Amino acid sequence: MRVKCDYCGIEFSRKLSRVKRSKNHFCSRGCSDKFKEGKSPTNIKIIPKENMTITQPKILYFDIETTNLGADFGEMLMYAYCWHNEPENVKVVSVLDYEKSFELPIEQRDKYLLPGLINLINEADEVVAHYGSKFDCKFVQTRAIINDIPIADIRWSKIFDTCITARKQLKFQSNRLANIAEALGLDVRKSHLDKKIWRRANAYDIDAIIEMIDYCKQDVIVLYQIAQKIRPTTKHLASMKVLTNSENMICYCCGSENLISKDFYLTKTNKYTRYQCNNCGAWQRSSKPVTKNTTERTMY
Repeated sequence: MRVKCDYCGIEFSRKLSRVKRSKNHFCSRGCSDKFKEGKSPTNIKIIPKENMTITQPKILYFDIETTNLGADFGEMLMYAYCWHNEPENVKVVSVLDYEKSFELPIEQRDKYLLPGLINLINEADEVVAHYGSKFDCKFVQTRAIINDIPIADIRWSKIFDTCITARKQLKFQSNRLANIAEALGLDVRKSHLDKKIWRRANAYDIDAIIEMIDYCKQDVIVLYQIAQKIRPTTKHLASMKVLTNSENMICYCCGSENLISKDFYLTKTNKYTRYQCNNCGAWQRSSKPVTKNTTERTMY
């Protein structure tokens, strides 16, 4: 049943048996301790549901370019990124933006570049990168540790890896970014970079690094479009309802309210209404069962 915390006033769920035998109810151990100490909850601000504002989801799309596949042998040359609500505003930050980088030893030239990307990752509720869970995120973390920089807040539940999603949920001939973009018929295609430019950039040739900036930027543009296409196949990411603080029933994948009900989703004990989004095609179910099964549950 629902009860109110005797310290902060927040409603929370509690078993009926505990409610009957307890005189006071607290939503957390912290509230219980503060109540015993006689502290006043003056610094607690409870925001009513009707006053909650809908926010834009903080979803970060990014890509990095490095001098080597191993973070102990290579450094990060640049990173490109954009936010979910500003896909046309792709920004690229490279070692060329930090003149002091070239005064450092070669193995530390990304020291001034790393904090900017780490701050962006920490600010985001979700990060999107192609093969990001296996390469980009691990490379950033390793380089941060090597350069004595605080690591980024990267968890599997926070990463939308388009490559791994395509590999597990779909069946392309190749899961490379260029092949997926071509298979999906996207207008924007991944550009090709000559191997000579790569080798020159690895030697910190300024002209080669400038040419790589456009290549890195194009990767993020293609990444954004692919992510919108295959996002409905993911299940481990936070719902758009959570990311936007929306109280309405919206699509967990794209945030659209254009949902249509289609029959039911069945479990062993309950039946839920099933919905499909008319915007992105994602499927979801209602949070509450249509009819609650009151029969005795059997343990298997």
